[in-house]
This record gives sequence, C-alpha cells and structure tokens, in this order.
Amino acid sequence: VLPKLYVGSAVAAQSSSLLLAHGITHVLNCCTLPNTFEDMAGGPTYLRLGLMDSLADLPRMGEAIETGVQFTHAALTAGGAVLVHCHKGISRSCTLAMAYVVWSQVREGGERTERKHACQALARLVSAAPRSSVLLVRSAARRKTRSS
Repeated sequence: VLPKLYVGSAVAAQSSSLLLAHGITHVLNCCTLPNTFEDMAGGPTYLRLGLMDSLADLPRMGEAIETGVQFTHAALTAGGAVLVHCHKGISRSCTLAMAYVVWSQVREGGERTERKHACQALARLVSAAPRSSVLLVRSAARRKTRSS
C-alpha cells in the first residue's frame, strides 16, 4: 500500500516466513482470530481489534479506526513495518489501511505529489475492498464530523 504498510489475509499473518521476508514488526489484526506469534520471543507487536465484518460493528467502527490508525502510525514512525490483516484481507483490513492513508495525508498537509500517491494507494485498496469497506469509512468520517 505504502512503504512498510502491507494488507493481507489471516493466511499471510500466520506465515512466519512472509512476515520475516517483509520485515513485519507490527501486526494490526482487524478480525477476531488469535494473534499467531504473539507470545513468541522476537515476534511482532500485535493489536487485535476484534471486528466481525458485520454492520453490528458499525457503532464502534470510528473508535476501531482511530485505534488502528494510531497503532499503525506509532509503528511506522518507529521505523517498523505493519501488516494489516483480517480473515480474507479484502474488507476490514482494507478499511483500516485506507483510513491510515487518508489520516496520514491530512495530518501531513499532503503536498500535491503526496496527495496523488495517496489517491493511487486508495484506488488500489478500493479496487480490492468490497463496497462495505467504503461505506464503513464514510460512516466513520460522518460520525467524526458530527462529533467535532
């Protein structure tokens, strides 16, 4: 998606060789599956959001996005590499990755070329994400706007 920011499935998150090959230091687990290497020495740092890919999660989506974005930002700022994953790697993980791309560009004031790269990254994610991811991001953005 961006340098050191990856989106994948639970299968990718369970592959120690894949995590090592990409230098993954942090894993943002967007689903309810367990964190495979959480208790292993030298394993990645985890955050599990416990989202169920259901409209039932909509009321807490804003908080989950904010928590996931902060985790991702802290990891990348520290020089780490982040894998954002859900069960299949096409909905919840893409939503969180899109949220991070948007947040980071807004936060940095995004120069024109940076905005272009952000738009290209978002386009790649949207093409992979089902419509529900886009709706969840829009809903969270509306909720954030109303609470401001």
